Amino acid sequence: QISLLDAFESLDIDENIFSSAIIGSVTLTDLGGGIEKFQLQGGEKLLIQFAKPNTNEILIWREDLIVNKIGAHTLNMESLGARYLLYFSSRSFVNSMKKNLYKSYKNMSIATAVRSIFSEMSSNDLMLEDPKITLTNPFISTGLMPHKAIEAMAQRSCSGSKFFLFFERFFPVVGTYADGKPFASTHFFGSYDKLVEDTTTAGIHNIIYIPNEDAKIEPSYIRTNRLTKKDNFNHLEMMLFGHYNTTITSLDPIKRNSTVTNVGYSREENGTKDFYANKLLDANNIFSTYSNTNGETPGRKLIFSSPYFNESIQRSYWLKDNIFGSLSKSMFKLEVDVQGATNNIGAGHIVNLVIPSSLDKKLLPGQSNLLSDEYHSGRYFVSGVKH
Repeated sequence: QISLLDAFESLDIDENIFSSAIIGSVTLTDLGGGIEKFQLQGGEKLLIQFAKPNTNEILIWREDLIVNKIGAHTLNMESLGARYLLYFSSRSFVNSMKKNLYKSYKNMSIATAVRSIFSEMSSNDLMLEDPKITLTNPFISTGLMPHKAIEAMAQRSCSGSKFFLFFERFFPVVGTYADGKPFASTHFFGSYDKLVEDTTTAGIHNIIYIPNEDAKIEPSYIRTNRLTKKDNFNHLEMMLFGHYNTTITSLDPIKRNSTVTNVGYSREENGTKDFYANKLLDANNIFSTYSNTNGETPGRKLIFSSPYFNESIQRSYWLKDNIFGSLSKSMFKLEVDVQGATNNIGAGHIVNLVIPSSLDKKLLPGQSNLLSDEYHSGRYFVSGVKH
């Protein structure tokens, strides 16, 4: 075991609800020929421990990270010292990459199948929401890696407003089972709705867009000094993908028949259980409005659907919910830098963002207590965190 503290420069860790594994890198300034002396090859176990500066209270302790790549070296001509990155991912992801599952899952619940597949890739605990769907037709894993098989199960679990996800957290969720046994869950399989429900029960983090000039730690405030309003609702791209007013034609080549399903996204149908009524999918929006009399063609998807084509649940049943979930859950995107070393906000949490109104500032230039930005202020779902 060696310490990287003397050569340590920076640490970056990414977690995202749309990724089944956390990834990261350590930047090292190697002035003493450390990589030459210790001959790092990749595959080393990386132990990361964070503690608060004053109290030494442990914030995070992970021993399941594996070095998978050594970055390019930039050499100093005089000292021959080098600067490079060690890239790492979680052990469970490495275990999954080493396995190809050739198995059939039938006459069991999706929850039972996911637990079985998860045991192939990780010994950690899994926080799981049961979609209450039984695999009456077999789901056949034809050489899929475990994390890919579970991602496929998540897609097939989408129903109604429930958009299912499978991802890994950097900060484990800890607790006790009903029998008193402790658990530390690093992975989550469940719906977006369940994450929202859990977070509203546990509390929502308030983030204020008023920079903290002297950078003192404020226990009652979380601030951001950088706010970026990301690209939003690319309607033309969504039209190319056939995501608006989609017509799904399902062909069964075995039985030689077809079925047609129409999927509408107007808010009158109450298809999404989002935080707010989503005007981007309003029936009056030109991108959601089509006229059959004028020969306007909605989005179309042609799929093959049959029990004999690895479809435990007919794709036409879950595809519309999967499309709608991914569409409605990725409309407004913001990016903020959190001040004050607030490490307890993770992927899957909810934040309430307070943004002063630029309109109010324009109308009242000398006013200190501005109204909130009605368009961008409010609750947001944390889809990813860069630590």
